[in-house]
Amino acid sequence: LGGRAAQWAREGVPLRAVLGVYHEGIQMGWDLVSERATSNLTSVAKAFVALSERISTAASASYVDELQAVASEHHTAAHTVVTALLSGHNARSVARQSGIELADSFTVLAVSIAAHPDESNPALPRAVTARRKLRRVQAELALVCDRSPLSMLSAEGGTILVPGERDDERLATLVERMSVAAETAVTATVA
Repeated sequence: LGGRAAQWAREGVPLRAVLGVYHEGIQMGWDLVSERATSNLTSVAKAFVALSERISTAASASYVDELQAVASEHHTAAHTVVTALLSGHNARSVARQSGIELADSFTVLAVSIAAHPDESNPALPRAVTARRKLRRVQAELALVCDRSPLSMLSAEGGTILVPGERDDERLATLVERMSVAAETAVTATVA
């Protein structure tokens, strides 16, 4: 079940649909068993609840693990492409090998991300709060841009290659939305 869930994750099938299929199968099994059960339906129900929990846990874990592996591969490929572009190397072949589509032009943003207030809270792990801030910024980047921007970001900032010609209004909106997502100040300069 976990292997199948991982395959569906690679194919882009939503987790909700994956779990729906598994729960439908469990329901069909319950219907068959409960129709024929002559006694002790309580123990049969407990077994089906335990089965449902095991299937959901296995499928969800495999699905999420696969998504993380795919995201990691894409992240590495994007870093390689950004490095090639910024260093003046032939990025087209690197992008093609990585399955990344390059725009005809990019606007380059150098970004600084201020520390989130939680990063100085001694009760919270600084690295965890910084990673959360970075994930929120990356998620916002994916939402705001028509095409996914290529970036090399850390919790402190980095470089973002925004596809297309320079549009200062759009870039100002992008930086503002990154600041909202980061829950702290984001400063950028553009080239």
